[in-house]
Amino acid sequence: MLGISLDELTEEKAKAIGIKQVKGVLVVNPLPNSAAAEAGLRQNDIITKVNDAAVNSVAQLQEQLSKFRPNDQISLSVNRSNKPLYFNVVLRNKDGNTRIITKKDASASSMLGAVFSAPNPNLMRQLRIPNGVQVAELRDGILKEQGVKKGYIIVHINRVAVASVQDIDRILQQVQSDVVLMEGIYPNGMRAYYAFPVQ
Repeated sequence: MLGISLDELTEEKAKAIGIKQVKGVLVVNPLPNSAAAEAGLRQNDIITKVNDAAVNSVAQLQEQLSKFRPNDQISLSVNRSNKPLYFNVVLRNKDGNTRIITKKDASASSMLGAVFSAPNPNLMRQLRIPNGVQVAELRDGILKEQGVKKGYIIVHINRVAVASVQDIDRILQQVQSDVVLMEGIYPNGMRAYYAFPVQ
């Protein structure tokens, strides 16, 4: 876990922050005291490589991170204001140590630290999403550590559509990868991607 929320870098977003090349993954928010923040990453940095592997999407970045474990050190190539920078980051879990979170016998609510509800149908129509589960309340847990805010609507987990809390439980229990990628949208229309390790 880097301890950052990420987003896809589009031409529009690159232009808005003054980035010339549309290559890499946008750092939306490094969490305080996270591995990324302590290494020196900042909001609007663009991660272009994990070690020597180029990344141009959130999925590609998480695929590279899934090859490592907590306490492993990786090198990140970053574009900051059109200048190349390099950071060494020691990966952690959500608690800031090397223990790997287990999904065995854990419900979505207890594992993720949230209470979920069905989104308002009118809101779903406005956002043009056919399915989703909304974060109604946040407690201490993975989502809060990742920077997820109340109201966030989970649309996909590992590219599988989510339409109920039971879907989240099933996907988390059956996931085969070491890193879970969660895709969703906020009521204001902002799309956001989060990732966390499981075993």
